[in-house]
Amino acid sequence: MPSPQSRTPYGMHRVAVPTPRGTVLALRNDPPTTTSRHAAVMVSGLAETKEQWCPVMLRLGRSGRPAYSYDHPGQFDPVAGPHTVDSLASDLLALLDAISPDRPVHLVGGCFGGFVARELVTRAPHRVRSLVLLGSGRSLATSAAPLLPDQVETALRTEGIRAVFDRIRDDSEKAGLSTRSVERVRDSYLAIRPEFLTAFSRSVAEHRCPPRFEPPVLVGYGTADEMWTPQEQRELAARIGASVAEIEGAGHAATVTHPRAVCQMLTRFWDTVDDPAGARAELDPAPA
Repeated sequence: MPSPQSRTPYGMHRVAVPTPRGTVLALRNDPPTTTSRHAAVMVSGLAETKEQWCPVMLRLGRSGRPAYSYDHPGQFDPVAGPHTVDSLASDLLALLDAISPDRPVHLVGGCFGGFVARELVTRAPHRVRSLVLLGSGRSLATSAAPLLPDQVETALRTEGIRAVFDRIRDDSEKAGLSTRSVERVRDSYLAIRPEFLTAFSRSVAEHRCPPRFEPPVLVGYGTADEMWTPQEQRELAARIGASVAEIEGAGHAATVTHPRAVCQMLTRFWDTVDDPAGARAELDPAPA
């Protein structure tokens, strides 16, 4: 396992993980005691960063659950493409080989990161203990932004990365983030490489959700999510045979606005997976 390099203000460890496409920069929380629990790996979406998982990972660490978040290769550093769902799933598999080679992980995919996570699960289900799709619908076509790739390309071509950030800022504030919270991550947003935004968004538009998964799956979403409606999330869960969990009042940025509720949702689900005789009845099955 890669050794931690330094600590962040959130109390996370920075970790550099070598992979075939270059070094993956990751964050790892620091549970206070040695634990035998499976590690969790958080997969970010198109314009998300590993730091946005820190409020959730901090709470997971306090409860004794190890967790990692990471930046996609090519997201901030010049890494040769392609930057597609398939290639990012390969990068994720390389990350798992480095940080948890002998044990499956609890995988959590947020927004478009859910597309990457579910591709990894279809490719290597034995590497995954469970899958959580957090604010991640069936396809881009069923979202509130079906024309996102064209919009991203037009904005980058005519106005540059600042225009894309302005769109993200507006959407983030609608999702419940304060202006201060958005401005805090502005530099990270502006550092995302245009070719990554273009290629990943185009690939997401072409990707479809598999009908079933081998590991247990949870579809979690905020009741005020504006990217994929709660009804769309429930339909996704019914299609793939997943459990569902709602986060009351949360929008699309639940990891930032409702970290405690997200942490509770995750740990409750993982408890049912790791202890099948325990609290499985607490989770609602998806409607048929």
